[in-house]
Amino acid sequence: MDYSNELTKAKWIEKKGLVMKVLDKTTLEKTDMGKELDKMHSAYKGVDWANLSAKSAYDSPAEIDEAEHELPNRFKAVVTFKSSVTEMLDHAKKVLPVLRSHKFVPSKVGDYVALVITKCADMEKDLDGLTMPNLTKGYEDARQNFAAKQKVMAAQLAGWIPKIKAGIQIVQDDPTGATYGSKLWQSVRGLGVAAGKYDFLQPVQPEWKVISSLQPGTLTDKNKVLAHLLKIEALVEKTEPLMP
Repeated sequence: MDYSNELTKAKWIEKKGLVMKVLDKTTLEKTDMGKELDKMHSAYKGVDWANLSAKSAYDSPAEIDEAEHELPNRFKAVVTFKSSVTEMLDHAKKVLPVLRSHKFVPSKVGDYVALVITKCADMEKDLDGLTMPNLTKGYEDARQNFAAKQKVMAAQLAGWIPKIKAGIQIVQDDPTGATYGSKLWQSVRGLGVAAGKYDFLQPVQPEWKVISSLQPGTLTDKNKVLAHLLKIEALVEKTEPLMP
């Protein structure tokens, strides 16, 4: 939520001018407009607006849970700000007729207080829609969006599996390090790197990291190649059921 520069103590001091500065200390009861505006502005700055609502993107469900866990504490500052807006609105409504009725108070001073009333009333309406249920729904939406994106990415990720299966068949017919390097290794590396990015593949991430890091040059004989193929096949079987 944006905060208007019009709703500051500095703006009140600017608007009330020299005459009002004298009247505010003598013939008029103290308006306390500056004090109340400062109080409201401080309450606004006390809200962690940047982290209040759910973000458009998260790296994991745990990150969403952690952000939502902090929501109740962050919302307390919103409640405080809401109260300060209502108090400012009520205060300005009491001050305005006093200013309007005093013959020495410049009309621009009353106009400013009327503007404060309008802006506070607008802000109060906006804040009415800022509720815990609405904010909580934002985190629910974030979870759904995360799951949807994960499915799309999983579909792309799953594209490596047919390539790996096809590569295994080719390398089985010619089990050498060179054949593995040219026909299978890139696909294994592709899935291995991608697997490390998705939470749903967490159970197999360590194995894919090891499998994909093995260099073709280390497969110096037929038995090593075939043994490596068996590990890849077993890992593919463990990976497929984890896909969303």
